[in-house]
Amino acid sequence: MYFPKLSPLQSRFAGSLVATLLLLLIYLSITNPQFAYAAAGPEDVYQHRPDTLGSHVGEDVIGEGVGVGVGGRRGPGFEGLERGIIGRAESGVNALKNNAPEQLNITPGDTQYWIVENSTLWGSRAPQPSQTGRRHRRRDDGFDPQDTLQEDEDGWELDESFDGVEDLRARQVDSGRTRTLYITLNTCIQPSSNSSNSGLPPQLQLYVSTLSDNQKPGLNVTNKNQKVVPADGGFAKWTLNATGDTYIGVFAPPSTSSFQGIYNYEIAASIDEPYHSYNDTGPNLFLVDSDSNSALLISSNLSQSLPDDGDLAKIKPPFVMFAHNQNDSMIQGLQNSYCGLKKYAQIAALRGEGNSSATNAVTMGITTRGQKNEPKEQFYVTGLNRSSSYFGYLAMMGNSTAADGGVVGGGGRVWKPMNFSTKSDGNCQIIYNLTFCDEVAYAVPSNPQNSSELASWYDTNALSYYQNFSYSLQQVACNTTSSAQYSLARTCQDCEKAYKEWLCSVTIPRCEDYSSTKSFLVKRNVADQFINGSLLPDNDRQKLLNLMYHNSSRNPSIDTELHPGPYNEVLPCEDLCFALVQSCPAVLQFGCPSGIGSNWSYGVRSESGDITCNYPGAAFQLPTGRTSAGNAMGPTNAILFIVAGLWLWL
Repeated sequence: MYFPKLSPLQSRFAGSLVATLLLLLIYLSITNPQFAYAAAGPEDVYQHRPDTLGSHVGEDVIGEGVGVGVGGRRGPGFEGLERGIIGRAESGVNALKNNAPEQLNITPGDTQYWIVENSTLWGSRAPQPSQTGRRHRRRDDGFDPQDTLQEDEDGWELDESFDGVEDLRARQVDSGRTRTLYITLNTCIQPSSNSSNSGLPPQLQLYVSTLSDNQKPGLNVTNKNQKVVPADGGFAKWTLNATGDTYIGVFAPPSTSSFQGIYNYEIAASIDEPYHSYNDTGPNLFLVDSDSNSALLISSNLSQSLPDDGDLAKIKPPFVMFAHNQNDSMIQGLQNSYCGLKKYAQIAALRGEGNSSATNAVTMGITTRGQKNEPKEQFYVTGLNRSSSYFGYLAMMGNSTAADGGVVGGGGRVWKPMNFSTKSDGNCQIIYNLTFCDEVAYAVPSNPQNSSELASWYDTNALSYYQNFSYSLQQVACNTTSSAQYSLARTCQDCEKAYKEWLCSVTIPRCEDYSSTKSFLVKRNVADQFINGSLLPDNDRQKLLNLMYHNSSRNPSIDTELHPGPYNEVLPCEDLCFALVQSCPAVLQFGCPSGIGSNWSYGVRSESGDITCNYPGAAFQLPTGRTSAGNAMGPTNAILFIVAGLWLWL
């Protein structure tokens, strides 16, 4: 056959035409489902897989992207791709999406299966708040074509706004790179016990596999490389460097006849950070004080700083808390699970859920009392039982700003529990948030019949003493030249502060049960009758009446107006008195007792964090360290006093 001879230009045109036609044919074979499914038939376009995990999945809908969607169907964007390219999860395996928890019932003895697909693993991370504004850069006519692929620390990944080439993510597995995957589980409900001697039901177990021939990891799988993670207190977490599809099994161990009921759990996967969290490094929740029916607790210092205007209302409380009587074992086995605590804890302080009586039992707020006067969250818990011990759990709803599905860390966080107890005698009552003595927050001597205005009574009484002091301080030349000042190390402002701290601690005594036998306590008002009308035994009463400081309270008006009856006092710390003497002019003639008299007037601080004397902002088991009052003679002040002494000597 004769072929006409083509010019160089015609040859290049013909080659380009053939290449274009070939590319067009390949494109049509991929995008047109009639080509791809000519042999399989149109019924295979949406392969429905029976849902074997229960009705939690809801109605069948089309899944998004590659893999199994909610309800078990494949997404519509990949009908033309071969199943060998996409991969198919085995029947009875449901997909977990990024930060999208699934909650499900499971019967003891059963195993349920999940998969974190390659498309989810290599999907886009959740945008950080600071990145939201720049995640999609726009031009006037729409998205910039050069911005369809963004680069993060894992390399190039697809921008969420660009459809049609998501299979690029699936190829990440071939590159040999890994991405950190967090798998977490919270047990929300566990079988209940039929008897008091049955102990606790067994914990759920989490199995993890990355092998395609072990897509249903679990108890009965042998000769396969899989990881088993038993839940601890209802919480399980496994972190791995994944390269592709990751398979998960949740196994509920069979329980004995001593238990009845099912488990309910919440499971989640995340490429950002764990969706559920448990922190066992410390409780970060501290008891300030308790009385017979309530307790005041605070968190550790918050990361937020105090607003410039000092408005505490501008600080959003980040924490919530739970409390549970230690004699009730219902919480055991779920104490590290946020949803478990929310379900079973007797007292739950949750924001936005104030209709619950358990929630209404807690008043939450922000305070700056205590060390360095930094913001911390406080919880006033009421409705407690007398003479009882409780577990206190500091927790966080979601990540403190948002919660639930779609939120990074939305499953909540729980900290290691702390212990606290209530008092027994009924004549000590917590007061806090006073106007003048704003650092006072503890139990004070009281009588249930005179408790409605208790805080105001104590605060007003202290303020009246302070007024007399202020008149005396006005006679001192405070605003004068340095050579005329009473001290080069202290000012009148230091004197005012030291006097206020000392005055509030002395006029508002800290109360403990009379029955307490702690060695640092001093018995007060022993001549009076208890609130139930009884008196001390005659022998004990007569011995104590011979000692004047046992006969009455430090402030006599407490006995005459409140009638609290006998109680123990936690003495003010001696360093409060020392700071007063050091800070104020000598003309005011302040002095501290010495010898035997100091033993029933002031106490000494403990370095262990326990409260052995009363000081502003005191709380049990805080990290060791003195407050400003306790450091009245620290190194800097000592140097200033030496300099001042040399100046006077010269």
